[in-house]
Amino acid sequence: MLWYICFALTVLCLGVVVRIAFAKSMGRMRMLYVMAFGTLAAYLIYIPPFFTEYRFFSALFGNVINILKMATVDADYLEFYDLIDAEIPSEIFSNVYSVVLATLHVLLPAMVAMTAVTLIMQCLTRMRVSFLKRRKRDLHVFSFVSDRSEYLARDIRANDKNCDIVFLDSHEDRDYSDLRSDIHCSVLDEKIENIEAEAKKRKVFYYCISDSEEQNLNDTLALLSCLEKVPAEDQSNFEVFLFSSDPDAELLLDSVNKGLVNLRLIDEELISVYRLLEEYPLPHYAKDKKISVLITGFSQVATSVLRSVAWVGQLWGYDLSVTVLAKNAEGDFADFKTNYPNLFSDHYRIRFFSYETEGQFRALVKEQCADATYVVVCQSEAETVERAVTLRRLLYGVDGTFTNAPPIFAYMENPDKAKAISLLRTAEGKEERRMSYAITPFGMLTSLYTQQNLSASKVEGLAKNVHLVYEDIFSENGVDVPSALGRYNLFEVNKKSNRANALHIRYKLALLGLDYTDGDGEEVDLKAVLTPEILENLTRSEHDRWQAFLESEGWVTASVDQSKTYQASGISKGRHQCPLLKMHPYICPFDDLVACSDALGLPDSTVYDRDLITRIPDILHDKWGVSGKKYKIVKLKEE
Repeated sequence: MLWYICFALTVLCLGVVVRIAFAKSMGRMRMLYVMAFGTLAAYLIYIPPFFTEYRFFSALFGNVINILKMATVDADYLEFYDLIDAEIPSEIFSNVYSVVLATLHVLLPAMVAMTAVTLIMQCLTRMRVSFLKRRKRDLHVFSFVSDRSEYLARDIRANDKNCDIVFLDSHEDRDYSDLRSDIHCSVLDEKIENIEAEAKKRKVFYYCISDSEEQNLNDTLALLSCLEKVPAEDQSNFEVFLFSSDPDAELLLDSVNKGLVNLRLIDEELISVYRLLEEYPLPHYAKDKKISVLITGFSQVATSVLRSVAWVGQLWGYDLSVTVLAKNAEGDFADFKTNYPNLFSDHYRIRFFSYETEGQFRALVKEQCADATYVVVCQSEAETVERAVTLRRLLYGVDGTFTNAPPIFAYMENPDKAKAISLLRTAEGKEERRMSYAITPFGMLTSLYTQQNLSASKVEGLAKNVHLVYEDIFSENGVDVPSALGRYNLFEVNKKSNRANALHIRYKLALLGLDYTDGDGEEVDLKAVLTPEILENLTRSEHDRWQAFLESEGWVTASVDQSKTYQASGISKGRHQCPLLKMHPYICPFDDLVACSDALGLPDSTVYDRDLITRIPDILHDKWGVSGKKYKIVKLKEE
C-alpha cells in the first residue's frame, strides 16, 4: 500500500510542478517552487525502497542523502531497481514506477541547475539595479514594454545618447534582445517602486505605462509613497508620468502628498486634442469672425474635442457654434448632457445630431454643416479615412461654388496610416485629385509619445508660468518658486486650468493679429498694443474662457446664498468655491462678477484677469526660469 500512496503523491507533486512552470503570475519565485515540489516528488518516490531496507530514522536520513546525490548527478538509479521489481507484484505498475523514478533522476538536477541560474540572475539584477540607482546619468524607468513605451524610449535615446533607460517586465517568454540592442536599455524583473534612484545631480523619470490603467495608478501611488521620504531639495528632480484617462485617478492623486515631485497625469486623447488646437488655432480658419466646428463620431476623443472647443473658442467678437454628428448616439448624447449640463446653454450653441444611414449623414452635412470652418473626424480607425474623404467631397461642393474647403483633421493613432494620408496630400498628380485628400492627421502615437511632447511640452511649461504669475499677483513679497510649484502640484483641476490658460494665450494674441514664437521675428511690445478697450475685451474673453473650462469639467453655477451656505457648513473649508460639489459663484456673466464679489466680501475678481493679460510677456519670457524656454510676441503670419 505504501508504494501506491507514495507514487500517487509523487505524481501529484509532478502535476504541481507542471502547473507552476506554466503559471506566469508566479514571477521570480517560480523556479524556487518548481525545485521545492520536484525535490519533494523525488523524496516521496524513494520512501518505499528506503523503508523496506532500513529502519525508520535511518530510512529518512538515508533518503535525504540520496536526494542530495540525485541533485548532483551522483545517485545510482539501479541501486533499488531489483528491489522495486521484487516488491511490486504488478509488472505494469513496476515499469511505470521505474520510468517515473528515472525521469526524476534527470529532472531534479536540471531543476536545481535552473534554480541556481535564476538566483544568480536575480543577484546580477539587484546589482544592476543598485548600480543604476547611483549613477549620475539621467534615468528613465518604464513600468512595461509596449508599443507606446518603445516609441517614447526610442525618442529619448535619439535625443540623449548617455542616459540610462530601464524597462520593467516579467514576461519571461519574450525575447528582448532586439530592444536591448536597438535602444541600449536594460530589461529587469522588478517593481517600479523598487527602482528608488538617487537624484542629487540628475533627473529621474518614471513612466507608469502598462496596458492596465488600474495598474498604472497603483504603481504611481506606490512610487509617491516611496518618494515622500526623499529630501525636499531632491524631490523636484523626480518626474512621474501616470498614463490614465480615468477620472478617478484625479481624485486619488489629489488625496496623496506629492511634495515637489513633478507628477503628470497623461490622458492620451486629451493631449492629442490640445496639440491639435494649439498647432491649428480655431480663429486662424474663421470666416467673418465666425467659428463653426463640425465633429463626427462620439468616441472619447470626440468628447475631448467638444469639451476643449467649448472653452478655447471663447473669443471676444467671434461667434462660436459646434455641431456633432454621430451614428445611433442618442444615449451617449444624453449622458454627456447629464455630465456637463452648463455646456448646453444658448451661450455655447452646441448641437447634437444622431443618424442611422449614410444618406441621413450626407443630408445632415448639407443642411446643418455647410458653413463649417473647422472639421474634426473621430471615427473608428477603420472608418476615419473614408469619412474624412467623404466630408472633403461633400463640403467642397455643398455651396455650389466648389471653393468651400475647411481644414479637416482626422484622429489616427496608426503612424503608417497617418503617413499614407500625408503622402496622398503631396503625391505627384493633378491638383484636383490632391484636393480630395487635403486631410491633416493628428494623434499619431509616434508623434505623441515623445519626450518633448510629454516631459517638456510648450503648454506644460507655460502652464507653470501662468501659475507663478497668479502666485505673484496674490502675494505681497514676491514668489517663493519652490513653494509655489508645490501648490501647483496639489490639485489636478488647477493644473488642467493652468494648461488651458496657457493654450489660450495664442488665441488671445490672435485677436490682436499677434502670435508667439521661439524663432525669428521682431518682437512686439504687448503693452503698447493693449489699449484700455482692448484690455477690457481680452479680460472678458479670459473670464468666458475660464467659465467655459470649468463648465467643460462639469462645474455649475452657485448663487451667492448657496456659496454662503456651503461655506458655513464647512464642506468647502470656508472657500467660496466647492470642489466636491463642483460649484462656483463666479460661473456667471462677466458684468455680474463685481456684484458677486461684493456680496461675498471678496476682492474684485476681474482685476486678476486684467493683470494676467498684461503679464502675458512674463509667461512667455519664462520670467522664473521654470520651463527653460523663452518665446517672443510677433505679428501673426498670414495663412
